[in-house]
Amino acid sequence: MKYIKEYIKTDGTKVFHVSIRQQGVKICQKFLDKSLAEIFIRHTLTDIDRKKIDTYEDKKCFVELANLYKNEQLPELKHEMNEIRLIDKLISDFRLLLNTTGPLYLTAKDISMYVKSKKKILKPSSIHKRVNRIKQIYQYAVEIEHMKIVNPAIDTKKPTIHDDSRDRRPTFSELKLINKHASSEMWASIKIAILTCMRKAEWVNRNFRFEKNKNGYLIILDDHKTVKHVGKRKIPISNKAFNLLMRNDLPSYEALKSQWQRLMKKLNIIDLRFNDMRHEGISRLFEKGWQIPEVAMISGHKDWKMLKRYTNLRPENLLWKLN
Repeated sequence: MKYIKEYIKTDGTKVFHVSIRQQGVKICQKFLDKSLAEIFIRHTLTDIDRKKIDTYEDKKCFVELANLYKNEQLPELKHEMNEIRLIDKLISDFRLLLNTTGPLYLTAKDISMYVKSKKKILKPSSIHKRVNRIKQIYQYAVEIEHMKIVNPAIDTKKPTIHDDSRDRRPTFSELKLINKHASSEMWASIKIAILTCMRKAEWVNRNFRFEKNKNGYLIILDDHKTVKHVGKRKIPISNKAFNLLMRNDLPSYEALKSQWQRLMKKLNIIDLRFNDMRHEGISRLFEKGWQIPEVAMISGHKDWKMLKRYTNLRPENLLWKLN
């Protein structure tokens, strides 16, 4: 016996409950997509006929757990698009690793194989991030959805993380060269990144408003979302930065990324990222004599440990304080 029942939650979301009872096997599963539920039934019945499984009582499809996590948890905690891309990449990687298009029932062995396969491709910190995301998906199902499953990523051995913090700042000659060859809108974007010290995602898509003050301008992020923080922020900016942000020809997020990559390739500048302009801006503030709480208000960092990673002082720029 097999059937799919459709339920509508209080927020209007449709949920499809699958129940399969056949040859002593009792299987219950919850899906947010009917087509996935039908695929699950088809593959499960095939596995039962081939006697590949005895019971699915302690198993849940990773794809559905991931979709549940994306729909219920991500809008509240993280920058949705970055996290959604990461989770979708995990799903496609495991499908390729396990060579299956059917339901993904991950085991601790599968995750260990995945870590081993990525050691030569990804940095240890990236592998940690991916394994932690798998662990969080299962923890959400167990702790919030009260599913009776075992978290296969709970004891996964991960590679040792080395200190990969960047100390790269653009040199004066590099900035001069970029200024000479960059388009007007690209150079304006670079100056905005240095002058405001803001994350690219905070200002590129203009999801902010200005508040005029007698001493200048504030940027108000009402629905402030980054990878790590959600909430409201007020950021003081210079008049020069305000005039740059008022331009109508600034590139979009994706356009800025592609233009930057082409420019670095053209100028043969090695290992310089657009985010290093944020490092440059934060370091300049400290070199001007700003205090940690003042710089943190500009940069959005909540603790000195993370702010320190963005601070790369040049000794020659501190001589004025000695003399």
